[in-house]
Amino acid sequence: MLEQGKGMKFAEHTSRKLLFSGVDLSIKPGVEHKFSFAMSKPYIKDKSVLDIGCWNGKYINLIRDAVPSLAIGIDIEEKALRVAKTRIPTSEFLVASVFNLPFKDNTFDVVTLWAVIEHIVANAELRALHEINRVLKDGGKLFLSTPNDHLLSKILDPGYFLTGHRHYSKERLTRLLNSSGFIIEDFYVKGGIFDCLSTILFYFFKYVIRRAYSIKALSRLVEREYAREIDRFNVIFLMVKKGT
Repeated sequence: MLEQGKGMKFAEHTSRKLLFSGVDLSIKPGVEHKFSFAMSKPYIKDKSVLDIGCWNGKYINLIRDAVPSLAIGIDIEEKALRVAKTRIPTSEFLVASVFNLPFKDNTFDVVTLWAVIEHIVANAELRALHEINRVLKDGGKLFLSTPNDHLLSKILDPGYFLTGHRHYSKERLTRLLNSSGFIIEDFYVKGGIFDCLSTILFYFFKYVIRRAYSIKALSRLVEREYAREIDRFNVIFLMVKKGT
């Protein structure tokens, strides 16, 4: 992510006009957001948290009651940040770049990178991860999620074909994270067919209908997929620690 007007874009493969739509006026969390919150909740109480690629603030909105001592969201999409600032006025949101974070070294206890790394300009992941490592305190946690490099996950992801949405294997993520000074502590793969169907509908409503939607029956099916102890195939979730 870079500040607007400074070279690389948050999503080089997608025009800025298409990035934001009426769907993004809602900060109601989806199943993936809820799992992200549940995964990180034990580690954020009384901690400083930076949410990179916060978009309209859904994750920040979820963690407010978990009592982080400081929670800041950053993104490059100003329209999405305006929604976040309006809906969550008690939190801080900034236009900022993952390649040039406007914070001193060792500032945050926790950094989150939910569904962001696949949008970073190709082959710039290490640069972003090194910058995240810089602002994390020694022993601090980085949480991230990204589409899994699985055949079904790719063929059922419209973004994979339409916008060059990248999918990552655990092995590739491990190499990137180890090379930037992180140690993997926890790993999950979640979501199945119903999660993929939900993604397809999301793209349809976001870019064709251009308004928010809710299908409760489908949401319940996705929740069941996420609740299963047996790992599925769609989304990778990782908790990693900054090495000392």
